[in-house]
Amino acid sequence: FSAGSVLNAVPDSAGAVLRCGPERLAALSAAAEKAGAAFRLERTADGAKLSAKGKASHAMQPEKGVNAAAILLHLLAGVFPAEELGGFFAFLDRFIGTETDGASLGVRRSDAPSGPLTLNLGIVKAGGSGTCAGLDIRYPVTADGGAIFRKIRACAEQAGFEAELLQDTKPLYLPEQSPLISLLQDSYRTVTGRPAGLYATGGGTYARAIPGRAAAFGPFFPDEPDRRLHNTNENIDTDRFLVHAQICLEAVYRMATV
Repeated sequence: FSAGSVLNAVPDSAGAVLRCGPERLAALSAAAEKAGAAFRLERTADGAKLSAKGKASHAMQPEKGVNAAAILLHLLAGVFPAEELGGFFAFLDRFIGTETDGASLGVRRSDAPSGPLTLNLGIVKAGGSGTCAGLDIRYPVTADGGAIFRKIRACAEQAGFEAELLQDTKPLYLPEQSPLISLLQDSYRTVTGRPAGLYATGGGTYARAIPGRAAAFGPFFPDEPDRRLHNTNENIDTDRFLVHAQICLEAVYRMATV
């Protein structure tokens, strides 16, 4: 089984090599056909190769993608009993599946400043070198990252697996009333003539290098079309980018003259 190469993007393809008899193969073929064009089944001498096509998306908004790993696991779980599918894959389908909020793992969280926690099943690998899955979780600013990991680890250990925390980068948050936010809002209004709304995202930002004194600023506008973040043909409009540059210049000028 193979899906994904990075944690911060929804995997858009997944594949599995299966050993199965005629009965399971027929059930698999019927399930794949019923599910539609997202799956492709190729028969082999001792089973089949099954692939899934999803839609990539940034891990901060996994609900906008289609997780190929998750839909392939779910298809397999509907055909093979848990003892044939294997405990690890059964665990992934049961406790993660196609969810993007961590509900089945018991880590669903939300708050007013940040919105809901997001969870992305970014990597699933199984083969000669072992079996593993990787998650990218963006949690709200008022949540406890350590507590979230302990919950996941307990769930994994109860099923007989290990969980390892690779990185815990704390969320960045500046209150709306902070001087920097007010300055950036004023810069936006001056250049565009429109009010500057505020919103939070789960995206990573270099502003974390200066905690409490920096914020992510642009370059998206309120009416921005889909720019296919972390997807094929990711793009930006040059005219809008130049407006963004004007706004940044205005902000830098204000910072220098405060």
